[in-house]
Amino acid sequence: MPHKLLFHVAQVSSEDESGRAKELLQQGPGVKGWLSARFCLYPQELIFQLRERCHLSKVQILVHQHLIPEKVELHIGDVMPGKEIALFNAKFALLGYVSLSDNEHSQFKARELKSVTVECTGTFLKLLLHKNHLNRNNLFNQVGLVAINVLGNEVEANNNSVSPDGDGGQVPAGDPQAVPLYHDLAFAMYVDTQVAATIRTLEDRRAAAVREKRYEYANKLAAAVSQLRTAGERLGKYEIEKRHAIDTENYERAKIKKEQAEEYREQVYKALEIEDLLERKGKVERNDLVDSKGPRKLPAPPRQRLKAHSRDTSPAPAYTPTAPTHLPPPRLTSTPPKPPPTPPKSPSPPPIKAPTAPLPDLRPPHQQVITPRPPPSPGRAHLPAPPSPAPYTTPPSHSPYYSYDERALPALKQ
Repeated sequence: MPHKLLFHVAQVSSEDESGRAKELLQQGPGVKGWLSARFCLYPQELIFQLRERCHLSKVQILVHQHLIPEKVELHIGDVMPGKEIALFNAKFALLGYVSLSDNEHSQFKARELKSVTVECTGTFLKLLLHKNHLNRNNLFNQVGLVAINVLGNEVEANNNSVSPDGDGGQVPAGDPQAVPLYHDLAFAMYVDTQVAATIRTLEDRRAAAVREKRYEYANKLAAAVSQLRTAGERLGKYEIEKRHAIDTENYERAKIKKEQAEEYREQVYKALEIEDLLERKGKVERNDLVDSKGPRKLPAPPRQRLKAHSRDTSPAPAYTPTAPTHLPPPRLTSTPPKPPPTPPKSPSPPPIKAPTAPLPDLRPPHQQVITPRPPPSPGRAHLPAPPSPAPYTTPPSHSPYYSYDERALPALKQ
């Protein structure tokens, strides 16, 4: 039966300080995941090394809500016989690629989960993330993965060969499509971690009950697992809200969310009788009996409590009406009222005296500069200087040759 395979990060092209590659080793509500460096070069490369050589049946990728690559390529890597199991000795083969949506239809409030069915055997898994989708939230052209999950089986006989078609090695027998609920990535990312551990224990108890032919007990366990998953998703939301409150330094809200989660978890376990179904202290007889009450229901989640403000409970003083106070009427006098005092007059400035004698002319007297005329050159007759033009005088009005600008424009004949 395929199950979750353990791995570690062997190589990464880049990573941001707020999203290290080691975050991909964790799964659960509130996990940040891996982010590439700002303005990185594409494609970005992530290489994971499995703990041992395995046959892969499914790869699940949960992409960031707005740091989204256009597509992701998957490569399987293996080491040839006789060589050290190391990254520099691995040979990779392309399995295919998946295209990703730009997520604008959800206003970047949802994450895309891609589940890829593969049939290959190897030790390394490489992801190539191509350039990002452009959007208003991705200011630094980054890409990010929130989580990755690898499902498959360990290979019993290792023949150290690259086999994308799944022919290398022997895989333990089992249904290739039957994957436990708690091994799915959607379950691990959105269900509370404590509830997920309880569901895993209940699933093991259910398998044991089927082997022991305790079918009524197995039926109760299956119903409890289904309802516990719904409650675990609600508790996962509390965990996400608590992490968000911590990131924004709203510690009062984080405390409230923690108390809500603890109270709701206790109510759910009590309503579903989880302790009796686990049978930690031995077999419980009523688990094999038909329950006359029918299937149990989940309690309503607790509402957010608001801190009660202190109020002054002392009674207010009673209002006592009092009689109006009568003032005596004003006295009438025959003396006219005094006029308001006149403001003092500001002193006027002294008059300016005009000068009695004319001011002296300080300009220098005009000096006529006479330029000497050069002597006539020999061999050329001396020509008399041309007479100076007569000054311009305005012609009389009866003269027919006065300026055109002063004439009246004639009217056009019709």
